[in-house]
Amino acid sequence: MLMFYSLTPRQTSSVNLLMICSMVARYAPPISYNFLNLIRQGPLYLSTMFAMSYGIGFSCLSATLVHVLLFHGSDILQLSKSVFQGKKIDIHTKIMRKNYKQVPEWWFLCILLFSIMAATFVCEYYNDQLQLPWWGVMLACVVAVSFTLPVGIIRATTNQAPALNVITEYIIGYIYPVYPIAVMLFKVYGNMSMKQAIFFLQDFKLGHYMKIPPRAMFLAQVLDTIIAAIVHLLTAWWLIETVPNICHRELLPPGSPWTCPGDHVFYDASVIWGLIGPRRIFGNLGHYSAINWFFLGWYYCSFSCLASTQSLP
Repeated sequence: MLMFYSLTPRQTSSVNLLMICSMVARYAPPISYNFLNLIRQGPLYLSTMFAMSYGIGFSCLSATLVHVLLFHGSDILQLSKSVFQGKKIDIHTKIMRKNYKQVPEWWFLCILLFSIMAATFVCEYYNDQLQLPWWGVMLACVVAVSFTLPVGIIRATTNQAPALNVITEYIIGYIYPVYPIAVMLFKVYGNMSMKQAIFFLQDFKLGHYMKIPPRAMFLAQVLDTIIAAIVHLLTAWWLIETVPNICHRELLPPGSPWTCPGDHVFYDASVIWGLIGPRRIFGNLGHYSAINWFFLGWYYCSFSCLASTQSLP
């Protein structure tokens, strides 16, 4: 029904995003043509479970922010002041600072600035294929930075980490509709940046308690990331150029391994949030605007939990 990618069926993930962008640039018809076909098909209808899953995703993110603010806000403020003032340093930090050289802050800042500049350059240089403007990269970075601390606290206390895939798709789908590749890029930059930041902190925390030299940990993380990125990029381009009709099951020979069985989620999300857009689903043009109340529902639950913990012994 939704014929946006004419020669690439549901084949999009953070792993093969490069393949999708290249094939869409070569084969996909104009967006306006597909959008008119979409309008003729009628509005999108969601199953009850699918609609509720989006609502729960909305509520989880709002509950995360409110819960961290109510239950950990004062601790975050006090610990932030003590860190900058050099007070209340635990025994592990004292041992690490005494025996090993620390990683300078400017190392992290240089990598951060380089990553943002590289992502912005790629999006601007390949804007016809990637569709995401420079301000989309900046907004994705703001979203990732804003949620890293709250989600990190939830992960540290519950071993569960709410994802930002729904909220990133919601934001860019409203601001920049009818651009599916831009929605996927924004989702990757916003959601995966936060996830990788939490994984990075998790590894550093483990190394901190295991008394591994901080600079050795830092260099290992950086080198592993660079090697993995280069190998993946070269492999993706090699597959695009050497495997005809990759992931297009109808044109592949029988028994071909290039069917991409696990890449349906990103394609569906790009069509729902990018081509159709949240306004035609959860806005004034859709049938599911009531789901937006899930954003506010868990605010009251968080305040109720705070009130009950303070009133009960």
